[in-house]
Amino acid sequence: MALSLSAMAQNLGGQSAHWKVNRAETTIRFAADASSVTDYTIEREALSDQGALIVGKATRPYHRALQRHEVVEAYTLKADGRKLPVAADAIQVQSGIASGGTSPSMPEMAIVMLTFPDVQRGDRTVLRGRLTNHTPMLPGWAQAVDLIVPVVAFDLVAIRLEAPKALGLKVFSDGFALQRSDSADTEVWQLQASSAARVLDPAGANTLTSMSRLYASAWNDHAQLARAYGEQVTAKAVVTDEVRRLSLEITRDKASPREKAAAIHDWVRHNIRYVAIYLGYGDCKDQALLMQTLLKAVDIEAVPVLINSTAEYVLPELPTLVSFNHCILYLPGLDLFVDPTDSRVPFGALPMADSDKPVAVALAGGAKLMRTPPLAADANRVSVRSVWRIAKNGRASAGIRVEATGYAATVLQDRLAQIPPDMGGEAVQKLLTASNMRGTGAVRFPAVQRDVQRQTLELDLDVPTFLAEPEAGSISANPALTMLTFAVGYLGNYAADELQLAMACLPVRVREDFELHFAPEFKLLRAPENV
Repeated sequence: MALSLSAMAQNLGGQSAHWKVNRAETTIRFAADASSVTDYTIEREALSDQGALIVGKATRPYHRALQRHEVVEAYTLKADGRKLPVAADAIQVQSGIASGGTSPSMPEMAIVMLTFPDVQRGDRTVLRGRLTNHTPMLPGWAQAVDLIVPVVAFDLVAIRLEAPKALGLKVFSDGFALQRSDSADTEVWQLQASSAARVLDPAGANTLTSMSRLYASAWNDHAQLARAYGEQVTAKAVVTDEVRRLSLEITRDKASPREKAAAIHDWVRHNIRYVAIYLGYGDCKDQALLMQTLLKAVDIEAVPVLINSTAEYVLPELPTLVSFNHCILYLPGLDLFVDPTDSRVPFGALPMADSDKPVAVALAGGAKLMRTPPLAADANRVSVRSVWRIAKNGRASAGIRVEATGYAATVLQDRLAQIPPDMGGEAVQKLLTASNMRGTGAVRFPAVQRDVQRQTLELDLDVPTFLAEPEAGSISANPALTMLTFAVGYLGNYAADELQLAMACLPVRVREDFELHFAPEFKLLRAPENV
């Protein structure tokens, strides 16, 4: 799975003061059939009491159908040199990863969880393990990834790769010292690096390119990965009598291929949630395969698309597990990308996470790299009109109307969907409080309809102390409210003197019109220019 490294940086922000990695040593031995055995050692040191809590726990995920994990040795290394082994009952295995909402659940995964004994500040924890990848994720695909995520310091990262020449392993590294050697039938790569801790831009894009990183792959390009994945998926897209009946039922009133595709897309996104298909839930691969098969039943071609839904807008140098973390579909006959996993976004549109991304498309005539369409500002609009009336005692009333289209409407719908029935007044009070105002009000909006990217919202406000001292004072030319224009949330760290990374921005066109009506007793001394 690809990592959202900027999100990780925010979640782990400030941890460099609490712990560090003394050494992370890895040896990966590949076989000619693309299977591999990974031996690793990781030693971490607690720099504070909080750090002791962190390094006192360790987790190692693995795929139960493809991999086998063994804990070879685990112990606490006390500051005085004593070794305290991890007890057998302090090693637990969790089967499956369950998630709520639209996040994917992964029943095929397992997590080894260790608790180290008596870890105090100044102590170290050491874990030695072996991961046997007995079945490649795709036939013939040997691959490996190592990323140094600089939220903490790494004193030493040492990696050794061994592969038979017949495998044709390709290796790319950046930020590592690399030595390569070979014998008659084996290639060996030895890499070494260290890394100081630093803060990543929280809204940074293409974070992978800023990492010291290692990619190894038996395949040259991402199209080869898409081709192999597409072959496996297509073999599973079997139209049974049950599937055909369901597809015909879903599309019975539809005439054109686009109408049929839209109906099937809507059925999948409304009826299937992330968690096995027969229970009404599934991961992105399940949902894409289901939609592909339903479309096939009514003679509409759809092919799988591999995409990275994190803020990565360029592909890694070699095809590895971090290249993609999501699967959507491409409909060649309609020249259209669709994501049936996002129940918020209607047919014909993509969520922001899928927009303007490089993708590997498993076309029937040969896989190729394409790019999903970007969001367009002209189709992604927010319009806010507000009328404020200020009485002579400083009390203000306001009427505000918000209209949103495109992905802006989806974001507004997300927020409105969180307001419980009959709780509009409380929502307005919370909005006013967040905007440093006190008052009451009402909210009105049509029921959220996820089949269209249009949404309106109306607010009526009463703010008794809008002007605390009405005899003299000033107000903002536009008494803005938090939430109404959501674009600011996508601006990122725009105040930084220097950015380390590119910044992902949401294309949006915002128009705001406002009126201020003062009681006749007021005398306006100065108005802002250029308004």
